[in-house]
Amino acid sequence: MRTGLIGAVHPATDLAIAAFAERLARGPRMAHGYIRRNLLAAETESLATILELEALHQIRTAFTENHHEAIEAFAEKREPQFRGS
Repeated sequence: MRTGLIGAVHPATDLAIAAFAERLARGPRMAHGYIRRNLLAAETESLATILELEALHQIRTAFTENHHEAIEAFAEKREPQFRGS
């Protein structure tokens, strides 16, 4: 289904992918890095190892400025403004 001029130039799926990529780019880089590490480790490690790794990464991110920003943004019902890592 075409939604107008932009839809005629770029399929809607391309626009959705671009919007998702932009959202990821604005996200908390450190947390995204830990998520990636967890997913990669899940391919080869045991469940116990993955759970331990996940717990360690959650603890590390809990002390970041971005974590506190995420909590405040959630409470204030607004988009978080992440900075740095």
